[in-house]
Amino acid sequence: MLCLTVERKKRGLSQTKLAQLADIHPSTLSRLEAGKLYAYQGWRRRLAQALGYERNPRTGELDPDGEGLFETIDTGCGDGGQAA
Repeated sequence: MLCLTVERKKRGLSQTKLAQLADIHPSTLSRLEAGKLYAYQGWRRRLAQALGYERNPRTGELDPDGEGLFETIDTGCGDGGQAA
C-alpha cells in the first residue's frame, strides 16, 4: 500500500473527492494507488497540495513534489507529512 492511500484515508477523503481536489481523473488516482500507473511530477505535486502534504515524514525534509506519497507503507509513512 502506498503512503498516498494512507494519507487519503487519514483525512477521510474518498478517491473521488481527492481526485476532484487534485484535478485528476478518479480512474487515474485509482490506478496510481494500485501502483499500475507511473506518478508524473505534476500529479504528485497536485496530490501533495490537495492533501496539505509538505514534508516527507520519513526524512523530515520538505517534499513539495509529494515523492514520499509514493513510498510504500513498509518504508514508513510517518506522521502524515505534518512534521515541523
